Amino acid sequence: MPGGFVDYVLLNTAGRPVALVEAKKQGIDPLRAKEQARAYALALGVSHIFLNNGLIHYSWNLRPGNPVRVSRFLPLEELGKAPEWRPDSTRLAAGVVDENYIAVAQNVAWPTCSAAERATATVNKKIRLLRGYQVTAVRALQQAALPGKHRFLFEMATATGKTLLSAAIAKLYLRTENA
Repeated sequence: MPGGFVDYVLLNTAGRPVALVEAKKQGIDPLRAKEQARAYALALGVSHIFLNNGLIHYSWNLRPGNPVRVSRFLPLEELGKAPEWRPDSTRLAAGVVDENYIAVAQNVAWPTCSAAERATATVNKKIRLLRGYQVTAVRALQQAALPGKHRFLFEMATATGKTLLSAAIAKLYLRTENA
Protein backbone atom coordinates (compact mmCIF):
# COMPACT_ATOMS: atom_id res chain seq x y z
CA MET A 1 0.00 0.00 0.00
CA PRO A 2 1.13 3.58 -0.50
CA GLY A 3 3.50 4.34 2.34
CA GLY A 4 2.20 1.75 4.81
CA PHE A 5 0.08 -1.28 5.57
CA VAL A 6 -3.67 -1.72 5.73
CA ASP A 7 -4.78 -2.73 9.21
CA TYR A 8 -7.58 -5.05 8.08
CA VAL A 9 -9.21 -5.93 4.75
CA LEU A 10 -12.72 -7.36 4.74
CA LEU A 11 -13.30 -9.91 1.98
CA ASN A 12 -16.52 -11.15 0.42
CA THR A 13 -17.34 -14.85 0.01
CA ALA A 14 -15.41 -14.88 -3.28
CA GLY A 15 -12.29 -13.63 -1.48
CA ARG A 16 -12.43 -10.14 -3.03
CA PRO A 17 -11.90 -7.00 -0.92
CA VAL A 18 -15.11 -5.09 -0.12
CA ALA A 19 -13.96 -2.82 2.72
CA LEU A 20 -11.01 -1.94 4.88
CA VAL A 21 -10.62 -1.12 8.55
CA GLU A 22 -8.23 1.58 9.69
CA ALA A 23 -7.64 1.08 13.41
CA LYS A 24 -6.05 3.67 15.70
CA LYS A 25 -5.15 3.71 19.39
CA GLN A 26 -7.90 4.73 21.81
CA GLY A 27 -6.48 8.20 22.37
CA ILE A 28 -6.44 9.05 18.65
CA ASP A 29 -9.49 10.43 16.83
CA PRO A 30 -10.29 7.90 14.06
CA LEU A 31 -11.10 10.72 11.64
CA ARG A 32 -7.42 11.70 11.64
CA ALA A 33 -6.83 8.60 9.51
CA LYS A 34 -9.25 9.57 6.72
CA GLU A 35 -6.70 10.43 4.06
CA GLN A 36 -4.46 7.49 4.91
CA ALA A 37 -7.47 5.14 4.66
CA ARG A 38 -8.64 6.78 1.41
CA ALA A 39 -5.27 6.08 -0.21
CA TYR A 40 -5.42 2.44 0.89
CA ALA A 41 -9.02 2.07 -0.33
CA LEU A 42 -8.21 3.53 -3.75
CA ALA A 43 -5.21 1.21 -4.06
CA LEU A 44 -7.40 -1.79 -3.18
CA GLY A 45 -10.29 -0.68 -5.37
CA VAL A 46 -12.81 -0.59 -2.51
CA SER A 47 -15.15 2.23 -1.64
CA HIS A 48 -16.04 1.35 1.93
CA ILE A 49 -13.89 2.18 4.96
CA PHE A 50 -14.35 1.67 8.68
CA LEU A 51 -12.39 4.06 10.88
CA ASN A 52 -12.15 3.24 14.57
CA ASN A 53 -10.13 3.55 17.74
CA GLY A 54 -11.76 0.78 19.73
CA LEU A 55 -14.32 3.17 21.24
CA ILE A 56 -15.54 5.31 18.35
CA HIS A 57 -16.41 3.81 14.97
CA TYR A 58 -17.15 5.45 11.64
CA SER A 59 -18.45 3.94 8.42
CA TRP A 60 -17.40 5.77 5.26
CA ASN A 61 -18.56 5.06 1.74
CA LEU A 62 -16.23 7.10 -0.46
CA ARG A 63 -18.80 7.49 -3.25
CA PRO A 64 -21.55 9.51 -1.57
CA GLY A 65 -19.71 11.43 1.07
CA ASN A 66 -18.36 11.69 4.57
CA PRO A 67 -17.85 9.25 7.47
CA VAL A 68 -20.88 8.55 9.65
CA ARG A 69 -20.61 7.43 13.25
CA VAL A 70 -21.88 3.87 13.70
CA SER A 71 -22.17 1.33 16.50
CA ARG A 72 -21.46 -1.76 14.39
CA PHE A 73 -19.88 -2.94 11.16
CA LEU A 74 -22.22 -3.26 8.21
CA PRO A 75 -23.10 -6.87 7.35
CA LEU A 76 -21.38 -8.39 4.32
CA GLU A 77 -24.69 -8.33 2.40
CA GLU A 78 -24.86 -4.54 2.72
CA LEU A 79 -21.18 -4.06 1.90
CA GLY A 80 -21.56 -6.25 -1.15
CA LYS A 81 -24.43 -4.12 -2.43
CA ALA A 82 -22.66 -0.81 -1.85
CA PRO A 83 -20.66 -0.91 -5.11
CA GLU A 84 -23.84 -1.75 -7.06
CA TRP A 85 -25.92 1.15 -5.71
CA ARG A 86 -26.16 4.21 -7.93
CA PRO A 87 -28.26 7.31 -7.29
CA ASP A 88 -31.11 7.81 -9.77
CA SER A 89 -31.13 11.50 -10.65
CA THR A 90 -34.17 11.11 -12.89
CA ARG A 91 -36.27 9.70 -10.05
CA LEU A 92 -34.97 12.43 -7.74
CA ALA A 93 -35.93 15.14 -10.22
CA ALA A 94 -39.38 13.61 -10.75
CA GLY A 95 -40.33 13.80 -7.06
CA VAL A 96 -43.18 16.24 -6.53
CA VAL A 97 -42.48 18.81 -3.83
CA ASP A 98 -44.92 21.55 -2.84
CA GLU A 99 -45.64 23.63 0.25
CA ASN A 100 -47.43 20.65 1.88
CA TYR A 101 -44.53 18.21 1.45
CA ILE A 102 -43.55 18.17 5.14
CA ALA A 103 -47.07 18.81 6.48
CA VAL A 104 -48.25 15.49 5.04
CA ALA A 105 -45.48 13.71 6.95
CA GLN A 106 -46.62 15.40 10.16
CA ASN A 107 -50.32 14.67 9.58
CA VAL A 108 -51.42 12.09 7.01
CA ALA A 109 -54.93 13.61 6.95
CA TRP A 110 -53.51 17.02 5.96
CA PRO A 111 -54.71 16.88 2.30
CA THR A 112 -58.33 16.37 3.46
CA CYS A 113 -58.30 19.08 6.15
CA SER A 114 -60.38 22.19 5.65
CA ALA A 115 -58.75 25.62 5.60
CA ALA A 116 -59.91 26.24 9.18
CA GLU A 117 -58.52 22.87 10.35
CA ARG A 118 -55.21 23.64 8.65
CA ALA A 119 -54.98 27.05 10.29
CA THR A 120 -55.63 25.51 13.71
CA ALA A 121 -53.18 22.65 13.11
CA THR A 122 -50.34 24.95 12.06
CA VAL A 123 -50.64 26.68 15.43
CA ASN A 124 -51.70 23.90 17.82
CA LYS A 125 -49.87 20.94 16.29
CA LYS A 126 -47.00 22.99 14.86
CA ILE A 127 -47.58 21.66 11.34
CA ARG A 128 -44.90 23.14 9.07
CA LEU A 129 -45.38 24.27 5.51
CA LEU A 130 -42.55 24.88 3.10
CA ARG A 131 -42.21 28.50 2.09
CA GLY A 132 -42.15 29.38 -1.59
CA TYR A 133 -38.40 29.98 -1.69
CA GLN A 134 -37.81 26.63 0.05
CA VAL A 135 -39.87 24.82 -2.61
CA THR A 136 -37.87 26.71 -5.25
CA ALA A 137 -34.61 25.61 -3.59
CA VAL A 138 -35.66 21.93 -3.61
CA ARG A 139 -36.68 22.19 -7.25
CA ALA A 140 -33.34 23.82 -8.09
CA LEU A 141 -31.58 20.90 -6.39
CA GLN A 142 -33.69 18.45 -8.41
CA GLN A 143 -32.73 20.14 -11.67
CA ALA A 144 -29.06 20.36 -10.70
CA ALA A 145 -29.08 16.62 -9.97
CA LEU A 146 -30.20 15.70 -13.49
CA PRO A 147 -26.74 15.91 -15.04
CA GLY A 148 -25.48 13.63 -12.26
CA LYS A 149 -24.47 16.05 -9.51
CA HIS A 150 -24.77 14.58 -6.02
CA ARG A 151 -23.36 17.28 -3.72
CA PHE A 152 -25.12 20.54 -3.02
CA LEU A 153 -24.65 23.56 -0.79
CA PHE A 154 -27.40 25.87 0.42
CA GLU A 155 -26.47 29.14 2.09
CA MET A 156 -29.34 30.66 4.01
CA ALA A 157 -29.67 33.44 6.54
CA THR A 158 -30.72 32.91 10.13
CA ALA A 159 -34.42 32.02 10.59
CA THR A 160 -35.05 31.20 6.93
CA GLY A 161 -35.90 27.54 7.55
CA LYS A 162 -32.68 25.59 6.98
CA THR A 163 -33.87 22.75 9.21
CA LEU A 164 -37.22 22.43 7.45
CA LEU A 165 -35.53 22.58 4.05
CA SER A 166 -33.07 19.89 5.15
CA ALA A 167 -35.98 17.71 6.30
CA ALA A 168 -37.69 18.12 2.92
CA ILE A 169 -34.51 17.20 1.06
CA ALA A 170 -33.91 14.17 3.29
CA LYS A 171 -37.50 13.03 2.72
CA LEU A 172 -37.09 13.50 -1.05
CA TYR A 173 -33.89 11.44 -1.10
CA LEU A 174 -35.47 8.67 0.97
CA ARG A 175 -38.72 8.56 -1.02
CA THR A 176 -36.90 8.41 -4.35
CA GLU A 177 -34.43 5.78 -3.06
CA ASN A 178 -31.46 8.08 -3.53
CA ALA A 179 -30.21 7.71 0.04
